[in-house]
Amino acid sequence: MAIRVLASQFVSDAQRLNRLKWISKPQGRFDISHAIVIEAIYQWAVSLDEIGQVFESHKLYEEFFEFWGVADTRMPQVTQARNRRVELDSQ
Repeated sequence: MAIRVLASQFVSDAQRLNRLKWISKPQGRFDISHAIVIEAIYQWAVSLDEIGQVFESHKLYEEFFEFWGVADTRMPQVTQARNRRVELDSQ
C-alpha cells in the first residue's frame, strides 16, 4: 500500500527516477515483508515502463514473475504484468 501511495505522489520523469532509486535501494530495511518487496518490483517495472525504459521494465516484469510464479493469478497486478510482458515480448 505504501508503494502505491508513493507511486501516486510523483508525476514528472525526474521525480519518477528518484522514486525508482528509493525503491531499488531499501537501505537494508529487513522489516520490509516479502510481499511488499514483490509489489515494489512490480511498481518499479511500471515506473520504468512509464518513462520509456522498456528493456529494463521487461527485466523487472520477469523478476516479478520469478518471485510470484503462478500464485494469485487473479490479482490485478499479476494480470497487468502478464499482459504487459506479452506486449513487450511481441515487440
